[in-house]
Amino acid sequence: MLLAVLAGALTACSSDGSSTDGSSIPSDFISDSASVIAYDGLPDDFPRDEVTLVDGEIQDSGESGKGANKTWTAVIFSTKTPGGAMQEAIDLLEGNGWELVTTFDEAKPGTQVLTMSGGEVIITYVDLGDGDTGLSYTVSVGS
Repeated sequence: MLLAVLAGALTACSSDGSSTDGSSIPSDFISDSASVIAYDGLPDDFPRDEVTLVDGEIQDSGESGKGANKTWTAVIFSTKTPGGAMQEAIDLLEGNGWELVTTFDEAKPGTQVLTMSGGEVIITYVDLGDGDTGLSYTVSVGS
């Protein structure tokens, strides 16, 4: 039953912006703020020079907001343990001038926050098991 509902939801719209019954999709339903993804899997305007990310496979990325209110997100799978991956993330950001404002414990890494010139990086993690970790970055840079 659920499969039939999902299949119906997936076929309700065509790629040209019209529904299958010929009516148009409302313009306020279609977003014109989609991110342009660069060769490395991050949004084209991600602040790469200010925010060095851990080595790993980028699983997802995006951006929202505009101007001083813009934020970027990135989810990366690392082959390190949660503590090791978080330590690498902190070291790389501190190397870029970010300051850690939370307490880090490699045994219980928790959510970490770093700041610099009005900007902020928040890093959370998920233990994927078998020594792998998913890190999620939320980034805003100062104006």
